[in-house]
Amino acid sequence: ISSPELAFRDNLGAVREEELREACRVMGVHQPNMLGYRDSGIAGTKENLDPQSLNMASPEEVIGKIVYLIRQIRPNVIISYDHQVVFGHPDHVAVSKYTKEAFEASGDPNRYLEHITKDVKPHTPHRLFYVTIPQSRIEALAKVIPSDLRPDDEEIDVKDIGAPDEHITVE
Repeated sequence: ISSPELAFRDNLGAVREEELREACRVMGVHQPNMLGYRDSGIAGTKENLDPQSLNMASPEEVIGKIVYLIRQIRPNVIISYDHQVVFGHPDHVAVSKYTKEAFEASGDPNRYLEHITKDVKPHTPHRLFYVTIPQSRIEALAKVIPSDLRPDDEEIDVKDIGAPDEHITVE
């Protein structure tokens, strides 16, 4: 949280949700569907063990919710966090994994049978894209980060962040 005027710990989730809704509105994108889980926080925190956090949810339940949305909305393309998860947040890691599994399951008529109705049918989107940062950009950014903002205890290793440039297929 960069400024207490923007948000504080107790309302950060609501602020982020409103930011997302406004960004979708501005871009003319379908309004987001929330899965109903609270922020899992960082590993080892009390938020991470909250029974209503994504971290504590059944993976099969979460994947099922995403499969239902895919079948209901019937998108051609899905965009998710990259599998290397540049941001490192437990929820981002989970959503990346669950979205990939839902992408693969959504077209299978034998998976999540309870979703299938006369209006909701299996559907396989054409593509799954991952948001990532090319390692060359991470490298360039690492060179310009002021020394007082660098972590004291660790070097920035571009191989651990982002994706190799040759893996980037769409810009």
